[in-house]
Amino acid sequence: DDQIPDQKLEAIVSQAEFYDEYCSGLGPVTIEDPLKSGHGGTQISEPDISAIQPSVIHARRVFSDSKMNKHVRSLKKGKIDGGILGKRAWGEDDRIFRKKIKPEGVDFEVCVGMDMSSSTAMNGSFRSIVQIGYSTAELLSRVGVDFSLWGHRTIRDGRLTNQFMFACKEVNEPWSNSSKEKCLSIRPGHGSLDGHNFEFYRKVLQRSRARKKLLIYFTDGVIPETNKAQELPILRREFKMLKRLDIATLGVGILTDSPKDVGMDCVHVSDPSNLTAVLKEIEKRIDHAK
Repeated sequence: DDQIPDQKLEAIVSQAEFYDEYCSGLGPVTIEDPLKSGHGGTQISEPDISAIQPSVIHARRVFSDSKMNKHVRSLKKGKIDGGILGKRAWGEDDRIFRKKIKPEGVDFEVCVGMDMSSSTAMNGSFRSIVQIGYSTAELLSRVGVDFSLWGHRTIRDGRLTNQFMFACKEVNEPWSNSSKEKCLSIRPGHGSLDGHNFEFYRKVLQRSRARKKLLIYFTDGVIPETNKAQELPILRREFKMLKRLDIATLGVGILTDSPKDVGMDCVHVSDPSNLTAVLKEIEKRIDHAK
């Protein structure tokens, strides 16, 4: 019968949609359109897309192979394989059958999360993170893979820390000029609730019907950054849950590999302009997931 303050009730209702458990020190989760959040339109230069062309060629082969019907031959039962019937029938070899395996559902879905905490503004890495995220989106779009692209940071509201998720492209949206402008318009600020970020992205991929799923997490430093005592147990829980759900993860550390300290598969990027090297690491995980 106690009266719940409106602010707390809003946080409870919002968190129930995105979190497994309510956190009293956190406010509501806000999904924001970067173009409507006061960022003022495109601010970051579009990266050189020609640099990803070698990666596009390789990724197209990786993804297209997974979508093709596959024939398993040399079976002892099934449908007659006319191509080898004449060769084996006379030799009393009963391996004259084959079957076709058709891929079921959507093959891959990728969720890309970009760190937009205040540290990325102080060291300038947010520009590299946005450009790498943009190039990754361009790669996935060119090879026909379903993906979503997000930025994440926090905003303080009195005693509460509110999580803001910037939707550059949701999975059911095209990689359009509008999506590209959203990506190039997001701005960093405040902190990063890394455990809850992973929880949010995990739930995004859990809604997918894809057979293979990949979470790519771009960051510039130590995780968890904000509310470490609360976020670290959540982060470790999410790593275990992602593994149990067979969702592949890859951290891309800009000038750092510190996410490895909490057990995250992380690639250290010493030269953020070398987009091809980053995308090749991403493709290795995609290839392994296949």
